[in-house]
Amino acid sequence: MKKILLMTTLLISSSYSLAHCPSEIMHEGEKYCVDFEWGAVERKGRKGEYTEVENSQGPVRVPFRENVRRWNYSKVMISVWKDQDKNHNPVFLEGLRFFPYMNMQSGHHHGGANSLTLSDKGYVLSQMPLHQMSQGDSGCWSIRWTFNEEDFMKDSTALTKIMSFQNLNDDENNQVMESCMAEGDDGGRGGHHHGH
Repeated sequence: MKKILLMTTLLISSSYSLAHCPSEIMHEGEKYCVDFEWGAVERKGRKGEYTEVENSQGPVRVPFRENVRRWNYSKVMISVWKDQDKNHNPVFLEGLRFFPYMNMQSGHHHGGANSLTLSDKGYVLSQMPLHQMSQGDSGCWSIRWTFNEEDFMKDSTALTKIMSFQNLNDDENNQVMESCMAEGDDGGRGGHHHGH
């Protein structure tokens, strides 16, 4: 019985230490932990203002050739803290940026429209229209980070691939997941890259 209790305790504590730093950023010799949570879906009003859609949470995909007035925008809250900080006190690193990025199987990779702001809890990446690129959707959206000024894949690191969307059915999400898995670990296949 004591062995079972000890093993359970070790499993729980090792799971905690692994979960404590879901993703990491190394910057100037320091290790920082990063985690994220999808926020409420946003809609853009006629005067350019963004409002949250009640009882909704992202990420959501904008259908191919959808009328701009019907677009839904995704939002994600990103927390950064010093490794080993059990309280997860927010840290804001000078020059750190997060952005959405589309890796397309055709090789025509690109960034996406967004707004990056700061809150008392961390970074807020919002106003992201995560478009379906074509009827067959041959690509994978990701959230990436960089300390550079441009939204290029080669100068950034993936925080997460977006492998499912709240507004898609299981079959559609399976297609998205297959596209993302085909892109490899960091989504790259070479090709043409440009900021957006």
